[in-house]
Amino acid sequence: MDAAGLSQKQMELLAELEHIRRCRYHQFHNWRMGIPENGARKDAALRIHKDLIPYDELTKEEKEKDKDNIRMLQKLFAES
Repeated sequence: MDAAGLSQKQMELLAELEHIRRCRYHQFHNWRMGIPENGARKDAALRIHKDLIPYDELTKEEKEKDKDNIRMLQKLFAES
């Protein structure tokens, strides 16, 4: 269990759902998967982002960003 009372499995599931939500948001706004020529994560002008891939294909660091979003939401809910 983490500090918020979630098991590792629960956190992983919520992080995957957060990643799906983020991908759908970008896709709705006409972004697509691609790797910018300059090697960056994204290119806003071309609307390409290298992380619009299935959660299982993300690096550990990118998965951690989705978990950070879940932790932030937990904190906001706890404060309200």
